Amino acid sequence: MLGEALRTRVAPPGHIERLVGERTGRFYLFSPIEIDYIEADGNYVNIHAGCDKYMSRDSLTRLSILLDGYGFVRISRSVLLNLHRVAFGERTSRGVLTFELASGVRVRSSTGYRLEAGASLRIVRSRGSRRRRALPA
Repeated sequence: MLGEALRTRVAPPGHIERLVGERTGRFYLFSPIEIDYIEADGNYVNIHAGCDKYMSRDSLTRLSILLDGYGFVRISRSVLLNLHRVAFGERTSRGVLTFELASGVRVRSSTGYRLEAGASLRIVRSRGSRRRRALPA
């Protein structure tokens, strides 16, 4: 009965203590702050922590809700990035940002998620913005 209650328990949004990832037949527990980014892979996600990759059966949509309070942001259709693990970000082309993580891994955003990624970093549009000219009196 207790086991059934634990399986049906749903964590409130932004409150998850551990994620489980599998690699070579072993299960590993991760605190959200240890994860660099999470990448979709079919019906699974790959959890990237440092140079290692772990598999979990979950969805990015569900994880983005659960990990919102830990600094994770969706930067593309298939990548959820932990902003606390970012060393720096740069614009690489129109609407695309590239982030280099503390581990040296580079992750690219997509144009469809540029507003969400930019808003999380408080990036304002600096080039190509149109200025209104004052009309002569």
